[in-house]
Amino acid sequence: MNIFETYDKLIENIQQIPLDVYLFIRKNTRINLKLDKLINKYNKLLKYTYRGYSVDEEKIKKLSTKIFKLRKVLIDSSDVLKKVLLDLQEKSDKICNMNYENNLLPKLDIENINRIVKVGRYKEHGPYYCICKQKAYDNMIACNNTNCRIKWFHFVCAGITLPPKSVWYCTECKKMK
Repeated sequence: MNIFETYDKLIENIQQIPLDVYLFIRKNTRINLKLDKLINKYNKLLKYTYRGYSVDEEKIKKLSTKIFKLRKVLIDSSDVLKKVLLDLQEKSDKICNMNYENNLLPKLDIENINRIVKVGRYKEHGPYYCICKQKAYDNMIACNNTNCRIKWFHFVCAGITLPPKSVWYCTECKKMK
């Protein structure tokens, strides 16, 4: 199974989780309602015995057994859901580690992406940019410092004519480095 098939299978499993959880909740709600009725019935029978009335012992044992079995079903179903979720977590961790160790997925090096935009004509509306405090027009470049105060600069104002081949920092951010 190649990496893409593995991812597809993992995505299918993840997409199935909401339905599984819904069915789990629905089943457990039904069981809890049934359990509540049985417990109420059981408690009534116990009250009758405390008050001195004669109650069929076999009936109490049957109710007790049913209550025990329903509680076991609740515990088992929650264990199954936990196991499914843990298994899914292990699979996703395994895939992530496999990709990381084998470099199967390309890493994005955002620092080396030049952020250049061709705006075109002068826009009358919109925010002001650059050290010249003008609107966006022609070619603009973003400073690679994510904390840059100005962020976007006109090529002319930045003193460049062609897009740089490496990262670009404005003069203010270069001084801070």
